[in-house]
Amino acid sequence: MFVSVLLPFVDRGSGPLFHWVMLAQMARFEVEDVAFIGDSAYFDESSIPFGDWLKLGGLRFQCPDQRKFRAFHKIELAPELFADMAVRIGGGHLDLFRHLLTEPDPAFAACLEQHLRELAQHNDIEALLSWCNLPALSRAAAQMGGVPVIHNELGPLRSPLYRDTIYFDFHGVNGCTSPPTWSQDWVRQQLEGSDLLEPARLRGLLVADSARVQALERTPPVFRAGVALQVEDDSNVVAYASGWTPLQLLYDAIGRFGADQVSVRGHPGAHFVYRGGLGQADASTDSLAFLASVEELVSVNSSLLAEAALWGRRFDAKGDTPMRFLAQALATREPEWAKVALNAFFLAYLVPADLLFDPAYYRWRLTMPTLARCHERHMAALHLRSGTAIEELPGGSDGLRASGGLVRVPALWTGTLSLERQLEQIRVQLDQSRQQAALREAELLGELAGERERANRWEAEAKQNWRDKEALGARLTEAEAREAQARARRDTELERALERERLSLQELAQARAELDSAEAERLQLHESYVALSQAVEALAEWSRRVPHRLGDEAVVSDEPPVPAAAAATEAGLEARPAAGQADVEAVLLAQIDRLSRRLVAAEGEDALPSGEQAPVGAEPLAQVQWLQAQLQALQADLSNQRWQNFCVRQAHAALQADIAEGGGALVQALRGEGMDPGWNFPDRIGGLAAAVAAHMAALRSRLEATRRRPLTVLERITGRPMDREAK
Repeated sequence: MFVSVLLPFVDRGSGPLFHWVMLAQMARFEVEDVAFIGDSAYFDESSIPFGDWLKLGGLRFQCPDQRKFRAFHKIELAPELFADMAVRIGGGHLDLFRHLLTEPDPAFAACLEQHLRELAQHNDIEALLSWCNLPALSRAAAQMGGVPVIHNELGPLRSPLYRDTIYFDFHGVNGCTSPPTWSQDWVRQQLEGSDLLEPARLRGLLVADSARVQALERTPPVFRAGVALQVEDDSNVVAYASGWTPLQLLYDAIGRFGADQVSVRGHPGAHFVYRGGLGQADASTDSLAFLASVEELVSVNSSLLAEAALWGRRFDAKGDTPMRFLAQALATREPEWAKVALNAFFLAYLVPADLLFDPAYYRWRLTMPTLARCHERHMAALHLRSGTAIEELPGGSDGLRASGGLVRVPALWTGTLSLERQLEQIRVQLDQSRQQAALREAELLGELAGERERANRWEAEAKQNWRDKEALGARLTEAEAREAQARARRDTELERALERERLSLQELAQARAELDSAEAERLQLHESYVALSQAVEALAEWSRRVPHRLGDEAVVSDEPPVPAAAAATEAGLEARPAAGQADVEAVLLAQIDRLSRRLVAAEGEDALPSGEQAPVGAEPLAQVQWLQAQLQALQADLSNQRWQNFCVRQAHAALQADIAEGGGALVQALRGEGMDPGWNFPDRIGGLAAAVAAHMAALRSRLEATRRRPLTVLERITGRPMDREAK
């Protein structure tokens, strides 16, 4: 796990200095990954905005909720420790701040070591986290066997102009950092094999607001030097200024360049505002415009020094700062070494802010990767934009630093003591004030007239908007009423449609039941053909057994009977369509015709009675021939094209079921009578013919009903009448 040591007992007017650092670490580390050591002010829940989103510069994170905050392991330092320290040191918060930043206080180091050893009994301490230099913490880490100390701070490049960066250094931060210790050979070896960017492309990668850069007027600088002041109680000034104060810095600049050639930029977070007198107060919109207006930058250890190096500006770093590495590298005026140094500092040393407090990244850095590997990973995190390049800022006229003795200013101040000159200046200022007041009055009157005109126009627009609103409300109410009516109509129509569909489904179910019934009747078709064939064979067999009753056997053909029953059986098993059924009927009719010719040859009679009624009392031959004619008429009905096209299956099935019933009865009668020795065909055929005639009439009635039935169902389904003849 990591242990975050928060600078304790130092207050610069806003509570514990690194309170936000603790909340950011809690937002990005899991509860089991980090523990905290600090004073009681850090852990006071009354001032924590639980669950709120916080933003500092370009860093944005969500404060943990109260449950998660309480879940972190927190070690509170005893207040007596720092009470004794304050007595020993004397002074106020800044003196205590300087002491903690620069001195390894023995009591503080021993206290930290004790707490760390207690943590180490139950946890594996991977590294210590600090937002500033704490020599006492470094001593305690060394006593623990050399536990790494990771120093973080906000980097010199920040939004909105740049991609946000942070410092990540195992030696220190702000002061006592590692870059000033880098040698040229070591840096070249560390970056060997890296894809180094040219300075122009490096700027294109690190600049976030390219539109701002494009809008910058690239004109030569107007000042020889610029002075960047800092926050007066910042650690850079309190501990790492190398003895330089803001006043000394200003005198150094105006002594070398002259007050009229020095532009002074105060820090946005400074407690005191620079009002001029030791150089011109800068009024630039941002740091980029300020750098563009000066030839050289002078500062103790401001982050503007890094910006100056990035844009190709000369700079003079007075204090202890990592930018000293860049100052030494760029001073050699070797373009290749300058390229290597810029890549080493901006892409290998500085870290993209997205990786701040990323546990995976921190553990990777504990493996001590080379600058080349850091360079590669940081470029991947920045999402390198290929082809982007931004040129450096234009330089001054000579590009040389100021040298020689101090710049002297003429005796101008004593001239301001003359009363006449003061009176004249007051008169001039009064005239200028009157002119400015008159101009301002005219401007205000014009603005007032314009405001009145806009107010009248806005009032008219507001009234019109109110009328439009009322009209729109009325139309909306009307539209809602129409929509409600339309919805009601649609609901009614839908209910009716659903009812019709339910009825249609019921009719379809009924039709399906009728079709299933027709399928059952179809199965009877085979039985009907077999029964008729058996009947004809029985008649033929009977004619062969009693030829003496029919006349001369010489005229009877010896042609063997066609196996009608077998043909009919095969036809039924193959489930032939209407054409196959007609073939079976032809075979049956051929058998009856052959039998009738035998009867004609036996009796010598060929006249057939006409009419639908069976020829009761007629000769057997006439009755058989009448039976043949009836069967031929039935065949014609079955062969009707209109009938076959529409309901051949149902009609044939129904008809053949009746034929099967009648044929079966005929066969049983023939067989039963044939077993009777006294049975006489001429005597019995009349009764059989009468039975067949009655059966034929029933068949024709059934056929007509069957013809109508499918069309009636179809008309019920479609809801409209249909032409039976056409269909």
